[in-house]
Amino acid sequence: MNRAIPTLRFVFLILIAMSPGRSEGAASPGGGRLKAPYQVQGGVELPFITYRVHRVGNLGLNLSNTGYFGDRRDACTGRNVLALEFPLNSGVEYNYAGGLWVGAVKGKDTLVSLSITGGSAVGGEFFPRRFPEGEIIERTTRPLLRQLPNSFCDDIRFSTDAVSEQDFIAVYSDTLGIQLGLGGEAGRQHIPLGVEITQKTYSWSTEYARDFILIEMGVKNVGNEPLKDLYIGIFMDQDVFGPSGTFQDDVTGFTHSVPSPIGHGFRDTLNLAWIADNDGDPRGGQFTSVSPTAVTGVRIVQAPGDLQFSFNWWIRNVSTSRDWGPNKIDTKVVFSQGNQGTPSGDIEHYAIMSNGEFDYPQWEAALDHSVDGWRPPPTSSVLAADLADGFDTRYLLSFGPFLLPPDSSLPLTFAVIAGENFHTDPANFDAFFDPSDPEPWLANLDLSDFALNALWAGWVYDSPGLDTNNDGYRGKYRIVDNDTLYYTGDGIPDYQGPPPPTPPSELKYETKTGSITIRWNGQITETTRDPFSYLADFEGYRIYMSRTLRLEDFALLTSRDNINFVRRKYNPVRQKWVIKNPPFTVDSLRTLYDPLTDSLFGYDFHPDSFKVALVDEALREIVLDDVDPSRLDTNYYYFERFDSNDMIDDIATAHLVDNLGHEVTGVIRKLYPMADPLDSILVLPDNTEVLWPYYEYEYTVKGLQLAEPVYLAVTAFDFGNPAADLSSLESSPLSTAIEIWPVNSADVVDQTRPKPGVYPNPYRLADDYNAQGWENADGLTPDPERARKITFTNVPNVCTVSIYTLDGDLVRRLDHEEPAGSSDATVVVWNLISRNTQAVKTGLYIYTIESKFGTDIGKLVIIK
Repeated sequence: MNRAIPTLRFVFLILIAMSPGRSEGAASPGGGRLKAPYQVQGGVELPFITYRVHRVGNLGLNLSNTGYFGDRRDACTGRNVLALEFPLNSGVEYNYAGGLWVGAVKGKDTLVSLSITGGSAVGGEFFPRRFPEGEIIERTTRPLLRQLPNSFCDDIRFSTDAVSEQDFIAVYSDTLGIQLGLGGEAGRQHIPLGVEITQKTYSWSTEYARDFILIEMGVKNVGNEPLKDLYIGIFMDQDVFGPSGTFQDDVTGFTHSVPSPIGHGFRDTLNLAWIADNDGDPRGGQFTSVSPTAVTGVRIVQAPGDLQFSFNWWIRNVSTSRDWGPNKIDTKVVFSQGNQGTPSGDIEHYAIMSNGEFDYPQWEAALDHSVDGWRPPPTSSVLAADLADGFDTRYLLSFGPFLLPPDSSLPLTFAVIAGENFHTDPANFDAFFDPSDPEPWLANLDLSDFALNALWAGWVYDSPGLDTNNDGYRGKYRIVDNDTLYYTGDGIPDYQGPPPPTPPSELKYETKTGSITIRWNGQITETTRDPFSYLADFEGYRIYMSRTLRLEDFALLTSRDNINFVRRKYNPVRQKWVIKNPPFTVDSLRTLYDPLTDSLFGYDFHPDSFKVALVDEALREIVLDDVDPSRLDTNYYYFERFDSNDMIDDIATAHLVDNLGHEVTGVIRKLYPMADPLDSILVLPDNTEVLWPYYEYEYTVKGLQLAEPVYLAVTAFDFGNPAADLSSLESSPLSTAIEIWPVNSADVVDQTRPKPGVYPNPYRLADDYNAQGWENADGLTPDPERARKITFTNVPNVCTVSIYTLDGDLVRRLDHEEPAGSSDATVVVWNLISRNTQAVKTGLYIYTIESKFGTDIGKLVIIK
């Protein structure tokens, strides 16, 4: 970081920012921006430079329409904000400045366009258009503007084109700066490459996506010459500090791969550059709410071609001896300033971008890597140790080469990512860091949350196993225990998160008067693995009912979830109970604990009957009741129910139904509770069907109105990922909702010939059925007279219903013919409109129902 004396060029940019043509700092009384028309000064188009802040998730990122990411004033609020704040609203900073580099050979010249220089000098070579063409476009997937917290912009709107809960879209190029006399290094005016950047940034509030922001950039050649050997770089000067900390003790590293969540020895490639404070800034031997204990960095999630990646870090300092970074003995970089770290000028910037080097981590700066082809560390051991234990560090993640012909584009998507609890021990640095042997200190750092968030960034961008364009390719996969587990997508962006369990594909039902029984098979639902976590994470079912197909109208009737428990381990450093595993089933817990409880205490294991388990020196777990929490240490576990553990006794209910003939209502019951998950039987009704009895469920609801249908739906939900603080995901009721009339089926009507019914009878206009929602429940009929409803029930599936006046005049004839298996086979609805398309009047009417069984006659009263 270089915050000392601003250059003349920087001063000129400040004057641009303060000019009338850029009014981001002027706030209206309502909090929005006062937008003034752009001004032309001396015939030069004045760029409309502005900033926006991602703040819907847990990571706040301030960015601009110049390719620069840094600490500037937020145009929506008029307030100064942090460049990269994590957690949001914590006041802890993880960045000073960063941005885009593009370098290529154009003709016979090597050129680089920068949004910020390698010395972190603010003021780059990319600029947007004038206002309003250069404005940042804002959009959201949220239907209501007020759902965006902390946003005071007056022009962000819901859009069907939005990708995330907060999209920012900016367009800028390197060609406008030459008009302003800006840019240029090494004593010459900036020569543009002729590239235009379309920058789209996305953020979410969901648990699995709230700790990263995806940034999609399209690099287009808008010039007349091809750009050869083009490289793209993401430069970050990530100063890490809390309100009372310093940015002079940061360390950086690179993580190529991490153990895969699949397990079995697999590893997932990340190519993840990151930076963190060296010790987390403890105060009084403890971490506080403003201690920078997290880690942040950048991962490329999508780029074209077979790429050469480079990772380079260096330390900027006014002293050339301290301005240092790792370099190969045969490095392409020739430093013109006598230093070995910060580049200057196009040639040096391009050489670093294209050197193909992966620098060793900063904490190894005092170690000699010459055997691997690196230049030796600084000759001063004191200086080498000072560099290794943390400094004002920055890094560059770059890749290429590309050939970019005129009017062609390159896509690039990367993620800015944060991860919690990188530092877990306040004493780690003081106790274990040694520049000559940093491994003990390194062993006590935790990259797991950071790595998991980096994986999620890739998964959200391109969902594993999803064939987006239906060409048959679903991504790369591994075979584990005969399961095909995808760990990448098909290369086409999806921008979506993990799905809930697959709901039952088909609901079957039986109806009686005022009663509906639905039935489904959950074999696929309960055994399908989540493509993100690779777990069969099914947790339970929920039953919903509605009068309409509007999602908000579905009411929860009941649920059934697996009996399982989460195991929390007490962490005395963090002073909290943490979860490291998915929920344990009762059977798995009994395997772990039942032998011990029986042998030591003489009773069986019951998760609800104890609270804490202590691990002894032999790592044998002993159950203890009601242990004083003040005595807890790292060896203690605490068990608690996951979800409601709401499951009926299937064997008992089966006995009630099968042996006593009782009808069990209001609960989801398993039809074959004694079946094994591997059991399958062959059922031969009308067609051949393979039935998996272990997964057969049934639910009965009674007391329903005969005169109205209902929508019933079965959803499936998972247990999420408690260790990653990912809440349960549930399928939508709309995915399985079916309309069912709670009336006798056609078979029952044919066999028992019940008396037809009419509802309501009498029909009273004063009862205002429309206002009650019984009529026109979906609200789609604007005229109440056209939404009236009288229902005839228990009619044969093929019949004719006729309505007459007392004088015998035909008012309306309704021909009814429905398949015997349809829900409305025994129902006919009349809208009180006559055959002359007029609303009927108050009176007594006669109806007849004619079918193969004869004619039923009845009376109907209408009171208007």
